[in-house]
Order: sequence, then C-alpha cells, then structure tokens
Amino acid sequence: MNELDVLRAAQPEVPAPTSDALAAAHLAVTTEAERETTSPRRLPTPRLSARRLAIAGGLAAAVTIGFALVPGGDKSSPIGTPPADAAVLLKQAADAARKDTSLAPRPGQWVYIDSKVKGVPGVGFNWPPVKDADAPKPNKAFRLQTWTPTDVKTVKPRPCPPSERQCPVSGNQKPIISWVNGKGTGWSEVRLGETWNPDDQAFLASLPTDPRTLLKKVHEYADADPEWNHDQRAFELIADTIDGYVPPKLRAALYEALAQIPGVTVTRDATDLSGRHGLGITRSDGDKSTQIIVDRTTFRYLGDRAVAVRAFEKGIKPGTILRWSAQLHAAVVDKPHQIPS
Repeated sequence: MNELDVLRAAQPEVPAPTSDALAAAHLAVTTEAERETTSPRRLPTPRLSARRLAIAGGLAAAVTIGFALVPGGDKSSPIGTPPADAAVLLKQAADAARKDTSLAPRPGQWVYIDSKVKGVPGVGFNWPPVKDADAPKPNKAFRLQTWTPTDVKTVKPRPCPPSERQCPVSGNQKPIISWVNGKGTGWSEVRLGETWNPDDQAFLASLPTDPRTLLKKVHEYADADPEWNHDQRAFELIADTIDGYVPPKLRAALYEALAQIPGVTVTRDATDLSGRHGLGITRSDGDKSTQIIVDRTTFRYLGDRAVAVRAFEKGIKPGTILRWSAQLHAAVVDKPHQIPS
C-alpha cells in the first residue's frame, strides 16, 4: 500500500483525483522546482556600515552601463572545505582579542581604515557604476581609505559646494571622509541612532560584551530586515562590525557570538585580496556565502569574501565574487587625512 492508498482509506468519501488533475499537479511541482534551481533571484541591497558605503556619496551621478560579471579565480580554499572546529577556534580568537592592548579612541580623534576592495557594485558594496575616469571599475581592485570621527560633535560644519552630493552636517549625522585610489571623493554621512552603525564609537560602547546578550541584540536588528535570512543577517552584521575599529572586549564577544550562530564553520585556508592566508569564518544561506578572514596566529582581522552560491539578477552567476577585501591598516589618528606611519 502506498501513501495515496493510505489517504483514500482514511477519507473514503473524498473522490480520487482524475488523471488530468494528477498531471496538472505534477506539472506545477516540476515547474516550480525548475524555477527554483534555474531562475535568477534578487540579492538584497547591501546593508553595510557607513564606512563601507562611503565611496557612494562623493562620486558622480550614476548612469546605466553594461559590464560582465565573472566568477572569481582566486587561489583560496573554496568555501565548503572541510571545516575546523569552529567553536574552538572562535574561542581562541576571543581570547586573543581580550589580550589586545589597543587604546580606545578619544573624543576629537578619527578612525583611519585602509583597505583594498573589489566586487560587484550595488551588491558587494554600495558603489554605483559611474562615468568617471577616477572611479573604480567593476571587478577591479581599488584602494579605499576612510577617516571617521570618533565624536561627530567635534566636526565643524563647512560650506557645501554645489558639485558635492552630500556634505557633513551637525546634529545626529556622522560625516566620513573617503579616498579612492588616493583621490578624495568628498564627504559621506549616515544618520546615527537609526540602525546598526559599527562606525559610531558611541554605538559600539553601548553594546553588551556578554556574548549571549550581544547576539540577542544583533538578532533584534537582524529581524528588522525581512529580506534577509535571520541567522545570515546576524552573521553579516557581525562581519560588518569586526571590519571596523572595535574595542577588544567587544571584539571578543563578537567572536563568541559567531560561535552561537547555526551553520558557522571555519576553513583552515582562506586568502584575502592582498594574498595573505588565514582562517575563514564562513556561513552560507544557500544564496550567498560570506567569509570573515583572520590571521591564523594572532586572529587579527584580514578581510572578507562573499561569493554567490546560485544565480541572481544582473547576470550574477554561481561562483561570482560579490565582495573581496583586505584590511591593510586600522588605526586612530588625530585629524582627517592623517596617514599613520
């Protein structure tokens, strides 16, 4: 006796489906299955930290251009390599973070981040394709330097030239200065107190350093964005935070919070965009696989890498690198445009 016979015996008054009804149901199921596996899906708009979005603000107005998206050919271990014990390694990363003696930025100082980045504009990072000779090209690596004030109240407003799309203002907005490939792109800004903002030192200071309480707070923000998978969004928020200048105790809690997210693994060989090898803290939701790359010995943050697992709109094929980065320098400086030695 098969499953249909069992159902008929349980409800004999219900007539058996006709052959036409069975054929229609079979067609609907197979069509939906084919659509799920072959139709391009839409990736959520990147919801990254203000510093990662800084390059969008000062560039020229966006225009529609065509470009080819190609799968990445880097030599790092493929995402999906048999993982190390994630809980053990993340605990080691947390212990190393707690031993960090880096000083917290003082009011009036600036956080300087120097990175190398490549990927898909509008997906891996919020940079619109523009008709500008100085703008980075899709799938081409570019250098991104940013200066973010530790306290927005110390930044004096300045005249806003008509040529700039955004300028710093007073109140609840934080200005960020950014250079792309050594050339200034102006100011960008982000409203404070409205979303997860790891570029705001006051926001970071408000976060709990108990891992379970911290993860609960992360999930509160993740649940506010229904486009994302619940746990994947939490992983992405933590990835955006670790990418910045984070107090040691909070960084330790972030690593321990990652160990509590289902599906997080650690690969033993991952490569950042500058070619440095490290450990890859990885999670995939079946659409996109994101990797946080840290040094194997010191667990210092090296960069990140996000890869499409399946096809998406805009010609994104499985294996396409959506974002790949290397953090070259992170430091606290006394004024904008200052580059530490």
